[in-house]
Amino acid sequence: MSVKEKIIVWCDKTMAFSFYALIYFLPISIALAEFFTVLSLVAYLIKRLMAFLADAKRSKTRWFSLSLSRSRIVYFFKAFKPVDNYLNVPIAAFLFFSFVSVLISQHPSVSWEGFFGKTLQSAFIYFTFIECINSRRRLKIFLNVFFVSCALITMNGFYQSIIGQGFIHGHIFGGRVSSSFRHANDYSAYLVVVIPILLSILLSYGGMAFEKNKGRNIYPCEPPFISQNELVLCFVLFVGTALSLGLTFSRGGWFGFLVSMLYLGYRKKKFIMIVGFVLILFFAIFYPKQLDSRKIKLNNGEKIEQGEVSKENGKRRHEIAEVLRNLGGSGRILYWEEALNMIKDKPLFGVGLNAYSLVARKYKITWGGYPHNCYLQMLSEIGIAGFLCFLWILFRIYVNTAKAYAKIENPFWAFVLLGSAAGLAGFLAQSFFDTSFYSVQLGSLLWVMMGFVVSMQRMDVQDWKVNTEHTPSLSQKNGNIFHIGRTTRRICLFLLICSMLIFFYAKKVTRNPRYGLVFFDLAVNCKGCSWGKKIKYFQNAIYHNPDLGVAYYEMGQLYEIMGDKERSFECFLDSVEKNPSHLESLIKVGELYVLHDRPDYALRYLKLALTQDIVQPEASYYLGLIHEENREYDKAMECYKNVHFRSVCYVHSLVRYGAILHQVGRDEHAISVIGDLRAVGRGDLADQLQDYVSANKFPEFINEQNRTCSEN
Repeated sequence: MSVKEKIIVWCDKTMAFSFYALIYFLPISIALAEFFTVLSLVAYLIKRLMAFLADAKRSKTRWFSLSLSRSRIVYFFKAFKPVDNYLNVPIAAFLFFSFVSVLISQHPSVSWEGFFGKTLQSAFIYFTFIECINSRRRLKIFLNVFFVSCALITMNGFYQSIIGQGFIHGHIFGGRVSSSFRHANDYSAYLVVVIPILLSILLSYGGMAFEKNKGRNIYPCEPPFISQNELVLCFVLFVGTALSLGLTFSRGGWFGFLVSMLYLGYRKKKFIMIVGFVLILFFAIFYPKQLDSRKIKLNNGEKIEQGEVSKENGKRRHEIAEVLRNLGGSGRILYWEEALNMIKDKPLFGVGLNAYSLVARKYKITWGGYPHNCYLQMLSEIGIAGFLCFLWILFRIYVNTAKAYAKIENPFWAFVLLGSAAGLAGFLAQSFFDTSFYSVQLGSLLWVMMGFVVSMQRMDVQDWKVNTEHTPSLSQKNGNIFHIGRTTRRICLFLLICSMLIFFYAKKVTRNPRYGLVFFDLAVNCKGCSWGKKIKYFQNAIYHNPDLGVAYYEMGQLYEIMGDKERSFECFLDSVEKNPSHLESLIKVGELYVLHDRPDYALRYLKLALTQDIVQPEASYYLGLIHEENREYDKAMECYKNVHFRSVCYVHSLVRYGAILHQVGRDEHAISVIGDLRAVGRGDLADQLQDYVSANKFPEFINEQNRTCSEN
């Protein structure tokens, strides 16, 4: 074997190992997942380059016969062409229209970054996966590593639900388990992919046992690498993942689980009773708990001193989370309305890849940066043309899955293919309510699972024929999990040791508060950084200096822009907890409570803010809103008068002040307010107030949807 051929073999093995490591570390570390993604791509390029050089050396006549340099370039790039499969054309069309959206993007720099850093990388994840995971042995290893990683993350989730903090990383918030993921919704999307595969394996084994007991051995062999001990472990993992999904209390994740189970029952109708039983049991256990957890508990509004803020935060964090989650469903309707407005304006090619959050500022109906619907976001960014290409990809996958399922003779792998397609369907359904496609971890999981499904379909029919020789018996009592192969055991053990070493190393790293200030300055002064990168800087700052309350505040503002209400609220509360005298955080928490109709909570923080700055305009404005809703008009007018003309709340407080004057019968003073509004260039509001004074036509400005003093 020549040196080039050895390099090709090692690159191929490196690509395969990279995907084993990727699926293992995907829920644990974003950095490691990105590293192994890049490693697989580099190995792919080196492998293809070596193959090109070897082919050129063997075919010198062909190479030198290409007299034109352009022909040689074409010949060179053909060497890097992805392997042939039925998704090549749909993915190429999807990339083409994504590229078109970049060219016409309203924010080109962000779109170029998204095209090369996300879209193109995702496509290469798929192509490199189907090139290297090209045998039943490698599929088997990949599946086992996937299950080992899932078992580790599931244990971390249960540990988190009991202790409040995972042994890997991740804190519980609002009673919702998120394990090592950033949010419970992300964790639910991951579980929705795994659960149908585990159930399919159990069904494949149970189906064969049932047929043998009936005396109808319709299958000529048993599962190829599932012993009875492994079956028990598989069942335990299935139960653990299902319970973890319930503890996420993610409605989108539960909907995805429902879709995946329905797909499984539809494709395998003789197991529809079992699938139905699983669904009924799951929702019977967790749905009442979810209804109970979403009840909002209100406390009376006793006074709170500055030193008690930290204690009060700790008591109310669960109730705060419930308030926000209760608002989540209705908030999505407003997000979707923003996205639909963007689609109406740019229907064909969209506003530009990766530019949604920047363009959405012109369409704001509510606060937030993303629509929490992957399909609407994709439609907004790359238009109808690109979106139809993505649907084309999904259509081809499921049509060919149905054809391949009929050809696979081995029942075990037939069920694995069915379960993988069901898990992918559940993930796609969950993405209708969240941003899974645009998450680093879940976006990679999507394309990896697409590659996994297609890889099983690309196996030669001969590979899926049953092997009646040397197969274990169902009645065999001494089945051993270690018969899956030394390579699989070594890879799983190596990855487990690596994760433990990384974990213990991270725990032993000395935290230096000075480094916290360095990362904070990097985040604040990084003008060209994306929001995600700034958040990472702030997280590093908090890691080194957990008492840096201002870092929580800045990170909360970023999450607010991105549309993640729960995390932004949590950050603002953490900021107040770390620094009870931080004025901006107190005002922000008070503002959010006002907007969410929790005046008793808002009063605490706004009054505390006014003790820091007695003429603070935003605090006075929101305090005035509370008094106005309580019909304490004298106190409300006093608060509105404290808002000076340089504040962004000035116009808002002025028009509300004029409306109250009319309500209390002081129209002559209200007319003077109308003149003040015209003087500051707000004739529109002056006209509304004029109509209110003259004809009692209530001002459109004063309503429940427009109480924030931030200008639209």
